[in-house]
Amino acid sequence: LHLQADSLSNLGNGAQIGTWLDNSGNDFDVTQAIVAQQPIFNTSGINGRPAVNFNSANMNLARSCNTVFNGNANTILGVINQTATGGTFRGVFHHGRKLLYFDGTGQFSLFNEIDNAKKVGSADNFISLLTASANMMFSIQHNGASGSLFKNGSDVTVTNTPITNTAT
Repeated sequence: LHLQADSLSNLGNGAQIGTWLDNSGNDFDVTQAIVAQQPIFNTSGINGRPAVNFNSANMNLARSCNTVFNGNANTILGVINQTATGGTFRGVFHHGRKLLYFDGTGQFSLFNEIDNAKKVGSADNFISLLTASANMMFSIQHNGASGSLFKNGSDVTVTNTPITNTAT
């Protein structure tokens, strides 16, 4: 799966995105049929480059699960710019029972619902949920046993082995 905002350049600034085509060549396109939940295209969103804005809690793009993404090894790369403040939980990527999210402390985590465990986590305040933040590149890697999380090229991993969620 490779989603690139530049590929949406046929859209005008402020256009809603109902379909975002996968640039990997694997046809893992993502869609949203509900107009009120479609993200917005911004022609100069990050450093003057095209970006996709998810400006409300309900904005999302989805596709059906694919077995290609079911393995234990994961690498996810992205560029984000948090412009909203407040809140306690922000999902970034979800596939089947894997979830990449910011929790209420600003910690960035990869969580696997199958074994109810955090696989990789950052330090608290990876981002501030209270103030808007600068552009940030992130990557998360996990080989099924351990992993690393990077922010702007620096390793910010705190938890790199599974921690089972014991909350009820």
